[in-house]
Amino acid sequence: RADLPTPSLPARCQAEGVPAGQPIPVGDRLELLRVDLSDTRTSGPDDPVIVDLTWRASGRLPPGDLQWYAAGVKGTWRATTVPCDGMWGFERFEPGTVVHDRVLLFPPDGLEPGQGTLQLGVKLGDERPEFSGERFLDVGTIEVE
Repeated sequence: RADLPTPSLPARCQAEGVPAGQPIPVGDRLELLRVDLSDTRTSGPDDPVIVDLTWRASGRLPPGDLQWYAAGVKGTWRATTVPCDGMWGFERFEPGTVVHDRVLLFPPDGLEPGQGTLQLGVKLGDERPEFSGERFLDVGTIEVE
């Protein structure tokens, strides 16, 4: 929503280099290096779940989108990307560059309390590349209070 404040970015968004851990291939030209759920609880549509992502492209990418689902939680979630490096839009990623961004996931109205599994998918142009053979990646558990 335009009326919601933009959150401050964490210091790790400004970090350089490749974070530790095993990269997860997303198709043949993109890698997901890190997913950090810094805030996994939500109380409603104005209280976002916060996800920090770190990517690396190995080649030029077409325009694309992130697709977010919360398995076990009904309704459509709205996502707002806050690019930590000012590079959001897969087509703007330079090959070899590590890109950090933050996603604010706003839950739908009328959520019932409970837990769900947050899942991430990617669309690049007309393609839906897989995460090591899976269409969606389970990134963590979220809780609706």
